[in-house]
Amino acid sequence: MSAWIKLEKGLETDPRVLRAAKALARRAAELSPDAAGGSGNARALQYVTLLIGGLARLWIYADSHAREDDTLDLGFEELDELLGIPGFCSALPADWIVELDANRVELPGFQEHNGLDARRRALTSKRVERHRVTQAKRSSVTGGNAPALPDQTRPDQTRPKREVPPEPLASGGEPEPDRDAETVARVFRHWQSVHGHATARLDAKRRKLIRDALRSYPEEVLCESIAGYRNSPHHMGQNDRGTVYDSIELLLRDAKHIDAGLAFARNPPRTGLASISRRNVDATANWQPPELRRNEG
Repeated sequence: MSAWIKLEKGLETDPRVLRAAKALARRAAELSPDAAGGSGNARALQYVTLLIGGLARLWIYADSHAREDDTLDLGFEELDELLGIPGFCSALPADWIVELDANRVELPGFQEHNGLDARRRALTSKRVERHRVTQAKRSSVTGGNAPALPDQTRPDQTRPKREVPPEPLASGGEPEPDRDAETVARVFRHWQSVHGHATARLDAKRRKLIRDALRSYPEEVLCESIAGYRNSPHHMGQNDRGTVYDSIELLLRDAKHIDAGLAFARNPPRTGLASISRRNVDATANWQPPELRRNEG
């Protein structure tokens, strides 16, 4: 948290802002045609101003309450109420805000732009720029070239490069495979298969999420938990929003969510289930990872 946030000058002409402003204008016209404001360009500028003000308030709030993983414990409806702008969050693009569930959102890259490291980089950039301006003024007065920045490396601080030991070789003379990476990939493929996300990509953020979960749970338990969420009507779309909540970021977010998936797998609800949910319960009742099946065979 600090006394400033990053707000770029080009925000008002950003195509994403313009599209979101139009969406807010349409929503306002639908809710109250008489109170929708002016017309033409004046009306468009009015909603650009409203949107930028809403973004500033959202980012100020997030600066105090966002976690290191860029998440906030408020859903779209709650944030709309906080900002006083109906439909504000749903008008924003997904690379600015994503609703993880009814009580949680993610602001992708927020800490990268407004976290402590980002602020240090900004302050360093300002100091370097001031130094260059000062040196340029001195050079113009003396008629000579501005001196280069001094070498910041002290001789007694130089260290020899650390030699990286070669990877241990297996009996066949080939490097040992990265077992951890293989396990992460298997868990990810299991989630893709069970929840139908064949085109999803295993990026660095998802790798870290799965690695963190594997520190507390074995592979087969994580896979059982992931499959267990197929037994939850709420997560499979039987909710007031008609939204499926099956992202791997949600299912493996923390121990609470992993344990909830295990509960759905081991004690699935039997009442109020749609036919597809009942089939999922039966299909995952005796699930085992392929490695265990091969060993038993």
